[in-house]
Amino acid sequence: MARNQADNHEQESLPVSRRHVDVGSGREMVAWENRLSLLDERGGVVWTIEHPQWDGSSFGFSANGSLVWIAMPGPDYPWEVGEDESESEEDECGDPDCEYSWIHHDRHANPGAPGAPGAPGAPEDHGDEWWVMEVATGRVLATSSLGTCPDATVSLSHPDGIHVGLGTAVHDGPSNTLWGRYVNDTMHVAIVPCAGMLMNISPSGTSYLTITNPAAGCHKGGTLALHGFPDHETIARQMGADHLRAGEWFAGAEYLDGERVLVDVRQGGTGSRGLLFDARDLTPLGDCDLVCD
Repeated sequence: MARNQADNHEQESLPVSRRHVDVGSGREMVAWENRLSLLDERGGVVWTIEHPQWDGSSFGFSANGSLVWIAMPGPDYPWEVGEDESESEEDECGDPDCEYSWIHHDRHANPGAPGAPGAPGAPEDHGDEWWVMEVATGRVLATSSLGTCPDATVSLSHPDGIHVGLGTAVHDGPSNTLWGRYVNDTMHVAIVPCAGMLMNISPSGTSYLTITNPAAGCHKGGTLALHGFPDHETIARQMGADHLRAGEWFAGAEYLDGERVLVDVRQGGTGSRGLLFDARDLTPLGDCDLVCD
């Protein structure tokens, strides 16, 4: 799947979309819209893997730097998102405030095709994929379906050195968080449905933060949620509608330390401010500059 590169020529045909550095080794994963490359500490290309043009890739190194987890477009890409003809009053997560139910399907899917809406194998055997690759060689060790076709993903390594978290964002729909580990040559994946987009993991590793899609009609401005790890139980939620001004949304969240969470609030794509919450139960602590002491 991957091809080695002996030279260090300028290879990108499309703008770089994201980078991630393995701090321990100095190696770097670089994503273009149509390929991924591993660079060594001098910037030389070790290997490259190509895929259909897609800007949803993200990646995270394992704790020892030997593996890299990569979100990749699935075999049925490109895909489409369509409105459910039933015009359900609930979304896929059962939220009665949503006006639409969104479905994901292959462009050429028919009602009987594997992976088509309502067909056998959908959605757990359909959608984009999560790959575990050997850093040294670019060899694909294992793959797993995401069960959805996200517009964007984010990968985070857990402090336990074993798990990698993957957040998926779906336009105008619910987002799942996935947790993976590669043990004894086997890939294990747990999907936390409708948890929201993974934002940050606590320094202790005992909890993590997600934000629901602020564009979805059932989440006015987004919903911040605190989850336990490894049980994934929802500890607390804060609805954006209770804290945001007109036109604002929750754009990001991070642990400042073991006691405070900082939420990035955006408006119109330019202006921003911060909100502080208690890291233990999301009790509001007030406004804050985005750089907090």
